Order: sequence, then C-alpha cells, then structure tokens
Amino acid sequence: MFDELYAEGISLTKKSDSVTFNYSINNHPLTITLLKNSADMIAFKQVIMDKEYGGVVDFFKKNHLPLRTMIDAGANVGFTTIFMKSHFPDAKIICLEPSKATFERLQRNIRETGFKDITTLNLGLWGKKTHLSAAGDFEAGLDLAFRLVETSDASNALFEVTSIPSLKSQFELDEIDFLKIDIEGGEVSVFGKETELSWLNNVKVIAMEIHDEFFCRTEIENTLISYGFKLSHSGELTIGINLNLLP
Repeated sequence: MFDELYAEGISLTKKSDSVTFNYSINNHPLTITLLKNSADMIAFKQVIMDKEYGGVVDFFKKNHLPLRTMIDAGANVGFTTIFMKSHFPDAKIICLEPSKATFERLQRNIRETGFKDITTLNLGLWGKKTHLSAAGDFEAGLDLAFRLVETSDASNALFEVTSIPSLKSQFELDEIDFLKIDIEGGEVSVFGKETELSWLNNVKVIAMEIHDEFFCRTEIENTLISYGFKLSHSGELTIGINLNLLP
C-alpha cells in the first residue's frame, strides 16, 4: 500500500505507533493517521484507495438522487463515513462502533476531517436494544473467536447495542438513504425471524457484508427481495436497491 502512496507523490510521517499523511478524496484534502500493527492499513486501502463503496456513490450520482441520511453500522475507525462524506458533504451520518478502543480512534479520525453533521455512538447494531456478553472461547485481551449473546447484566457486558427502529425514533429518521452494515455476524439478529423489519420499507440503499460462517445469507437475501430490493454483489458486499423508493 505504501508503494502506491509513494507513487502518487504522497509523503509519510512515521512515528513509533502510527503513520500520518495527507490524502485527497473527491478533492477534499484530509489528514489520515493509520495505527501500526492494526487493520487500519487494510481498511484504508479497501475503502479509500480501492473505493469499496464507489458503486454506491455512482448509483446516487448517476440517478441524481440526494444522499441526505446514512447509518454506518460497524463504522470501525471511520473510513466508510469519511469516503461517503467526501462525496456527499451535506449528508447527516450516524456512526455505530461498539469497541471502546476503536470508537476513540473513530472519534479522532472524524474530528480531524473537520466534517460536520456526523454523530458517533459507542454502540453496536442488533435486532433490539440490549447488552451483549461473550459465550464460547473468549479470553479478555485475546483475539479469539467467540459468540455474542444477549444479557441483562449490563455491568458485565462487552457491548451495548441498539436497533434500526430505535435509531429511527431517536433521530427522527423518516427515510434512510444509505445503510451500511458490517457487524461481524450481528446481521443474524438484525434480520432475525422474530425481528420487526418494516423499517426496510424506508431504506433506499443497503450495502452489507454478510458473514457466511453464520449461514444466514439465503435468509437475509430472501428477506431483502421480499421488501422490494434488487440485489447485486461487489467484492465482499451485498448491495440492495429498494425499487419501491426510486422515482
């Protein structure tokens, strides 16, 4: 990745734990900081350099559709929000990130862009408002596979989570122009059989990473189709366009 940046004439400032450089997205000059020994570099290349959500941008622009509201569920350190905001500066974006450490970096990255109308919430996305704890092979501080389960004991919970209906009510969202979901398997709950899904009628475009290890793809895609979404795939993304909301 650094070779590509050098080829573009970009100079890097290296510190012991990070790399900082200036980068322009859609003619918006930005200062980018990537943490070493993290997934930052992979995410930056995938989302920003390789334009993972470029197809979504093209859809809105080619169809002359405004992108006024966006929910970035699983915002990580904010690259998707930064990319979309660079193309749609008037968009109001709600970022959800449940990890406290990652959330702090998300806040820093958004703050350094100077972008306005971005709300950051230290929450995950789930089928309902609740708290989650770990079950299975989990040890604090180790990156091992584990399963999240709902708990009523907030004091011992790993994450606090919310739902799309709760967000719509809290932020008075009549329509969500773009919903991005990358929540490491939480989509099983968001699109669960017992989950209220009428909110899909008010989502124009959805881009989601479906984690096939949870064997939920067929059910989720069938649900989206039943609500009038036309589906396509781009890399790891499943993209749905709500035909009922097109002019």
